[in-house]
Amino acid sequence: MKDNLSKRDLYPRVADFYNGKSVFITGAAGFVGMIILEILLRTCPGIKSIYILIREKKGVKPEQRKEQLFQKVIFDRLKAEQPDALDKVRLVSGDVSEPDLGLIEEDTDRIIQDVSIVFHCAADLSFVKSVKNLMGANTMGTYYVVELCKKLKQLEALVYTSTICSNTNRYEMVQEVVYRLPFPSERFFQEFREGTEESMDDLSNQCYPRWPNGYTFNKCLAENILLENAAEVPSAIIRPALVAPIWKAPHPGFCERNSTLILLSEGVGKGFIKVLFVDPDNYIDFVPVDVVANSHIVAAWKVATQRCQVPFVVNCSTYGTLSDTWVHFKNVLIKILSEFSVIPNSFRTGPDCFFTPNPLLYKIVCVYEHYVPAYVIDLLLKFSGKKLRIFFSPITYVIDLLLKFSGKKLRLVRLYDLFDKAMKTATFFTIKRSKYDTTNFRTMEDDLDEADKEIFYTDCTEVPIEKLALSIPTGNDMFDWKSDKRTKESRLKKATQLRRLTQFLKYSFLVIMFTMVYYVTSTVYQLVA
Repeated sequence: MKDNLSKRDLYPRVADFYNGKSVFITGAAGFVGMIILEILLRTCPGIKSIYILIREKKGVKPEQRKEQLFQKVIFDRLKAEQPDALDKVRLVSGDVSEPDLGLIEEDTDRIIQDVSIVFHCAADLSFVKSVKNLMGANTMGTYYVVELCKKLKQLEALVYTSTICSNTNRYEMVQEVVYRLPFPSERFFQEFREGTEESMDDLSNQCYPRWPNGYTFNKCLAENILLENAAEVPSAIIRPALVAPIWKAPHPGFCERNSTLILLSEGVGKGFIKVLFVDPDNYIDFVPVDVVANSHIVAAWKVATQRCQVPFVVNCSTYGTLSDTWVHFKNVLIKILSEFSVIPNSFRTGPDCFFTPNPLLYKIVCVYEHYVPAYVIDLLLKFSGKKLRIFFSPITYVIDLLLKFSGKKLRLVRLYDLFDKAMKTATFFTIKRSKYDTTNFRTMEDDLDEADKEIFYTDCTEVPIEKLALSIPTGNDMFDWKSDKRTKESRLKKATQLRRLTQFLKYSFLVIMFTMVYYVTSTVYQLVA
């Protein structure tokens, strides 16, 4: 009787599908990967084991990174309700950018024999690296995962985390399909192995319309790899929009510090970011990370138990359902930040930010708000021969904290240069108004029963930006004073001093500029007269 039942009949509930099975996750230490891991452990108690691939990073061993992962607040609920659940997690050391994922033979054999479902979430998210520099983790890594999946004895589903930006170079509505590149993936592999950064850029530039940066191109190439090399693999591609903090569970408001929304919130809140090249009336396309994770989990169940086009592509976007704009987000953010006299590690007080889609106006305001104070402060640093003294003492500490972007000790001007470089690559998304078909995303819950719709929710049409923004202070350690070596009173005093200093520098700059203009125009007038 059981043999006559379809897989859909065998596994009417999502958790039933995962019972007794093992899962393999790459990028489990990343934002989306860790949320998938937590949800699987908490909502699928019958799961057999979860293998997580973690590499050594900045001298921190995989074992240490695993311990750091489970110390995060999002695992507190799991540890309280199911204290033995973490025993199901199996660490395997490796690196997606290496052949065979850098796995030792013993771990490879265990995965081949045991794993049924694979979530490939690992990626280098840099918007400023070249196409070739990103290919190891983002493209070759996908190829190596596909090759491993072909060896699995009982593979049922492969789910790949792409991005809504993978085809944002197109000006028509982006459909839930893989858009073919003009060259096969092997052509890019060969260039990666034998070519230079310049030759790889030349090859990618032959693909039209052109992509705004190496990251988005690599994501499109990775999707092509799945299309070309995984025809026999039941697979899904999830394309998340801007990943926002957790909406419902397990910890509302939680978000990784390298998330775009958190970086912007932190930069504005600390008084570092004062201007953004953004169309304030443009739609802000965000999706809560728990919705993104649930989309992965449901997609695996769907492609394994139902007839689906392979790969099954999901544009995980709120396009057409929510209408929040960038200026709306800014106003909500400023309202929240204004309730705090100062936040930990603030650069200067007075959270505010100017949005403009005009490139000339953006550059002018950048000079006034960012570079004039930065150049003067850097000159003071240079002539003092020390990092900072007395009045300027908060700056170095705050800058060092903000320098997680680069991992280097940079001066303030170079930090703003780095910010502008990142802003330049992001303007394609903050200015351009993209359109997405979201049929697969909007209908993901259709096959779920009512109980599963509450557990593995993917419908986020009722989550305005206010709800997510209001949860940021309680869900993120950027508001935790334990991260600041100074007391709140001391930080407020220093940040206020620095705000007054930068205001003085900006006003002085305006006086000097107006004086120069007056002098030049007066001289010209006298010569003409």
